[in-house]
This record gives sequence, C-alpha cells and structure tokens, in this order.
Amino acid sequence: MHLTFAPGKPQQQGSRGSGMNRQEIEQSFISAGWDLDGGFLDHLLIGNDGDLAVLAHEWAWQNNTPTYELYDAKRHVSCWVREVPTPRQAREILEEHGGTPEEEPSEPPRAGR
Repeated sequence: MHLTFAPGKPQQQGSRGSGMNRQEIEQSFISAGWDLDGGFLDHLLIGNDGDLAVLAHEWAWQNNTPTYELYDAKRHVSCWVREVPTPRQAREILEEHGGTPEEEPSEPPRAGR
C-alpha cells in the first residue's frame, strides 16, 4: 500500500463532500489493525495500538478528502496522512515525518497539497 503523506500548512475544507462516512472510516481502522476507542464517536474516531493512535476528526467523514492524524503518545509527535496506515506503517511515518505540537499543524492540509 502506498501512503500519501500530507505535509504543509493544513487547512480544513469548508464544504461537505462525498468522502468516507464514519462507519467506513471505523472499518478502515479495524481492517488496518487498529483497536477502536469508542469514547468520542460523535466528534472523533480513535484507533489505538499501544502508544500509537490514528485519529479521524468529525470533518474527516464530512469532506471530499478524508485526512487522518497519526500520533505517538510516547514521543509526543504527530503528522497528517490521507490514507489509514497499519500501526507498523504509522510508526515508520511518524519516525520520518512526525513533528512536535509546536512544529506540526493542528489541522489537516488542504486538498490538493
């Protein structure tokens, strides 16, 4: 699987599109090997694997280009991707592209970047 890294100054898309719905994103997390954390289902989907997490914010299932945040709680680094990676792929992506909260944007990149 080729994953698309989403660098750059993030901008949330403003309009709703035909992206994946919440249930499809949940299934993509499970299929990739993540354990779901159901604590914030209305606003945030969380897939966990030890210290790693993949997050889908509410607008991820409302826009044309779902974007996911990867987070390493042990190292306190994150980055944005446009496809759901496996936990192993997420670790590799975070090692190469992860940034601290001061370095990494708090919203996903705009579509087309």
